[in-house]
Amino acid sequence: MARHLQSLDQDKDGKLSKSEAPEPLQQRFEKIDTNKDGQLDRSELGKAAKAFGRETPDATARHAEIGKRVREARERAAEKQRDRKQEIEKRPAESKKPLQKEAQPSETDEKKADVKKD
Repeated sequence: MARHLQSLDQDKDGKLSKSEAPEPLQQRFEKIDTNKDGQLDRSELGKAAKAFGRETPDATARHAEIGKRVREARERAAEKQRDRKQEIEKRPAESKKPLQKEAQPSETDEKKADVKKD
């Protein structure tokens, strides 16, 4: 997008005037010129491109970077999970059992104990 803007920008001011814009862009110029200064800057062109379904290379690069970070985070989480599983598998069988609550004596057990005492 930036190179395309530079090639169209005849007076090299970093913005496109309506006369510099190609015909399809001229038809939408007023709508795209959000700050109404009579020129389209990079930001306005980027927003317009996104609105029309074309993302700028900067946005595409940012999306790619975010995707890369997400994949790396998932890989780290999966690796942690594998390590944890291996750690559990290395434990002796006795320690793999879930902890059980000690049985609380019921009232009937207490009554039986009282009866035996008598």
